[in-house]
Amino acid sequence: MYSFGFPRMHKEAGEVRDFLPELIRQLASMAEKVVLEEGYGAGMGFEPEQYTHGCQNVHFESNQVCYQQDIVVQIRAPEDDELSRLKPGSLLFAMLHYPTHPGRNALLARLGIAAISMDSVVDDSGRRLIENLRGTSWNAIWAGFRALRKNYSAFDTPDRKPLRVVVVGYGAVGRLAVDAAMDYGDSELHQDFLEREIPGVIVEVIGRNITANYGALREVLREADMLVDATSRSDPTQYIIPNELVGVLPAHAVIVDITADPYIEGAETTQVKGIEGIPSGNLAEYEFGPDHPAFDQLPPAVQVQHRRLTISCYSWPGLKPVECMQRYSQQLTPMLRVLARVPYQALSLESADYLERALCRGTLRHYEQEPI
Repeated sequence: MYSFGFPRMHKEAGEVRDFLPELIRQLASMAEKVVLEEGYGAGMGFEPEQYTHGCQNVHFESNQVCYQQDIVVQIRAPEDDELSRLKPGSLLFAMLHYPTHPGRNALLARLGIAAISMDSVVDDSGRRLIENLRGTSWNAIWAGFRALRKNYSAFDTPDRKPLRVVVVGYGAVGRLAVDAAMDYGDSELHQDFLEREIPGVIVEVIGRNITANYGALREVLREADMLVDATSRSDPTQYIIPNELVGVLPAHAVIVDITADPYIEGAETTQVKGIEGIPSGNLAEYEFGPDHPAFDQLPPAVQVQHRRLTISCYSWPGLKPVECMQRYSQQLTPMLRVLARVPYQALSLESADYLERALCRGTLRHYEQEPI
């Protein structure tokens, strides 16, 4: 049997997500012990007794003790300086986003830490098994319309034109963003506007055939009240929309950054956002007006001449923490059962168990063996 550690995420003030007591109690029956960091669950209103009730092998300890367990679990990846707290040979199970964090991948390998990235755990058809894509898209669009309402004086007047939302990308996140935009990201607001006969929303979805044609893209952006980046890029070193075209947007327009890819400066290449010149946000601060100092703190090579009110958050589902963790707990419980009995090195694509195959696809060793 393995021991499990659940450290808290010491990040921005708005990040309070921890796994729910029910998941911990279920795991306790399969684990040698489960160690929670002191204060675990408090940010979501849970008391220690809700985690330990009926479970003699569930304990609250320090952050360091949590990281010293056989299997360490948290939603967002630990910071690089926290990774050294894990013992060599242990397993880290978190959202590690391998494609956009090559430096962290290399650090995990140097430290001798096995890894499974939650966002890379997919079934035989390539469908993600650990996700809250609806929470990602709907929360981002909700925040975008809240900002637009403040920035656009005609927002709730019956004589305005229909609002125009341009969504770049039509994968799972983009499709959900379209659904959310049709309802302003807020079903109650949508119903209110229907009753008041306020014109609705026209959503346009564009892909590479438009973004590669700056002339056509310019015409689309000229009429946009909201520009949404819902893309998944194969090359994160290239912009989809350069800063020059940000200047085409109306002055009141809002940019919604759903993907929230970070800027990462490397020795040879720099990872950038899909839309050039917008800042990265988090759960403590995700709204950036054109005069916000965050624009001036971007890497020097990033053009920021043209600015619009920008909504960006690294972890959109965290805006509704309990709802988010209910979903993750449901998805993760059966996977933790697998990890409690199957050694990391035994996870195989040849397994008869589909969850073992899915977890194998999430391993760093599998990612590094896959052709890029």
